[in-house]
Amino acid sequence: AESLIKSRCADILFASSSVLVRRTSAMAFSTGADVGSILLLEHINLNTDNPEASLTFFLDGLGLAQDPRMGESVDGKVYVNTTIWLNAGLQQLHMPITTRGASGPATNVLNGRIHLDVPSLLEARARLAAVAPALVGTKFAIMQEREQADADERESVTVSDPAGNLFVLHEREQVSRDTRCYHPGEPSWCLGIPLVEVACPPNTTPGIARYYQHYFGARTSLETGVATVATGPSQRLRFYEDPQLERPAVGADGRVAPGYHQQQHGLHVCVYLADGTHAPALKRLSKDGLLWGNPRYRDLDHSLGTTQFRCKDLVDPSEPAAVLLELEHEVRTTTHATSPFGHARPHALPAPRALTVPKLVSTVTDAYEKDFAAIRAAKEAIREGWVPGMGQILA
Repeated sequence: AESLIKSRCADILFASSSVLVRRTSAMAFSTGADVGSILLLEHINLNTDNPEASLTFFLDGLGLAQDPRMGESVDGKVYVNTTIWLNAGLQQLHMPITTRGASGPATNVLNGRIHLDVPSLLEARARLAAVAPALVGTKFAIMQEREQADADERESVTVSDPAGNLFVLHEREQVSRDTRCYHPGEPSWCLGIPLVEVACPPNTTPGIARYYQHYFGARTSLETGVATVATGPSQRLRFYEDPQLERPAVGADGRVAPGYHQQQHGLHVCVYLADGTHAPALKRLSKDGLLWGNPRYRDLDHSLGTTQFRCKDLVDPSEPAAVLLELEHEVRTTTHATSPFGHARPHALPAPRALTVPKLVSTVTDAYEKDFAAIRAAKEAIREGWVPGMGQILA
């Protein structure tokens, strides 16, 4: 999330967090032997330079729904301005708009695949066919359709979004929707994101599995060339070895070369940790020098304190100086300002934020039009991120 988040956090807290805080203070979101400490992989952050195409693909094509917390209120409706938040069941996609001031690469493309559960592949194919004419000239394509070969192999459709990210669609029953909690907005047609797959260099999956076990207390499993991390009761983060990938380059000082956040693959995933596990994870990562401050989110991270921290260098705990893979994690507590935990049923924000339309502010008014090129340049000039100080970590 980019330029509006800091101001929007105040709006969110004013509009709804009195309920959120009361609920979360009265409820405990605990780990379990079958889940581990990671409760939810809640969102994937993907920059976009073509918000119109992104909205067409994700809203009309895949049936995601807008989260009304991002946008500007104009004449009683909430319009997209600089950042898009989209609900995919309990999970989300966050899409900062780089043509409207967001920093980082023009677009982000995950080196891997994002899996989506949908109620009907037949309807998904029809929805995608309907949006295809509007997406000509982008990287949208239906890449592959796989028929069910046996009981263990589900039918699926693989589709590329306008930027080139791969989404694998699977047909599931409505009961597969994760209903532990909710974000605001209308329920999405898409049921959720059950699996995120990330490519990694050869011979790294054993160390990656140990990374999540040691630093996060996560439950993992390991097969040849594949490490799987439990990120909720029915959700997984999976790493698979790709012989074409190399480990991150290391400079003469022994450090990974800077600039991850400027790379097309330099996206982030956001995870929520169970109550009582966030502070220990923060301390373990800090002890081994593995906290990271993303310059893109310096002010946001500082404003949120220790309810959120970042790390990106995946290492084997026995050799924390040797980086196996870079993947930024935004790690949150269940009491984070925008946490879905504590909302036990679908809910709306007070009007006008309860209303959404998939259009840019510029289509209806110039009130929010700014020199976005200058705003982006100022953000790009920031070189250091923010990490919690030792006093905050030990508090």
